[in-house]
Amino acid sequence: MLSCFDAFYDSDNKVNVEAIRKFLVGVVGEENIKKKEELEEAKYNDDKIVEDEDGNSATSSRRNFDKFTINDGPECAKNKLAFECIKEYVRQNPDISAQEVYDTWSSLGKLVSHFIETKEEFDARKDDSKQRSQAIECHGTTLYVACDGYGDNGKADLLMNLVNEKDWGLTIKKIVK
Repeated sequence: MLSCFDAFYDSDNKVNVEAIRKFLVGVVGEENIKKKEELEEAKYNDDKIVEDEDGNSATSSRRNFDKFTINDGPECAKNKLAFECIKEYVRQNPDISAQEVYDTWSSLGKLVSHFIETKEEFDARKDDSKQRSQAIECHGTTLYVACDGYGDNGKADLLMNLVNEKDWGLTIKKIVK
C-alpha cells in the first residue's frame, strides 16, 4: 500500500515525524533506524562518531568521497590520510626515532582526538575508541595514529595544508570525487 504524502502532515500542516518514522520502519526495519538519542549522542560525543572507509559518519551532513595522494602515490580516503602520511614519513626517514616522529607530528596540534599517540598513551585509554587507531612500527616502537574524526569537518584538508607547508618530503594532493 502506498502512503499519500498528506499522511506525513498533521491537520495544521506541520510535519508528523512519527508518521514518517513509522513508514520508514515499515520499509527498512526498526534495526536500521537510528533513534534520536543515538544521533544526539554521536553528534555531541566526538569520540563515539564512527566513520566509514571514506571518512563519513552517520551524522555527516553530506557524503564526501574526496581522496588524497601522498607524493603522487595511490589514493587514500581522508580517514587514512594521517596514518599513510606518517607511515611514508617513517619510511623516508629510517634513522629517525619513534620519539622524534611523535614530536614532529604532534607539533601539528591535536587535529582530531588521539591524533598520534605513544604506546603508553594508547594503552592508558579507557574508552572504546582504540579500534579506530592504527599502529605504526618505528624502530621497534609502536606509535598509534587516529583514523577517525576527519569526516566532513575539514580536518583532512587542514592536515593536507599543514603538511604541505612543512619541508618533510611529503606533498599531499586532494582528489575531489
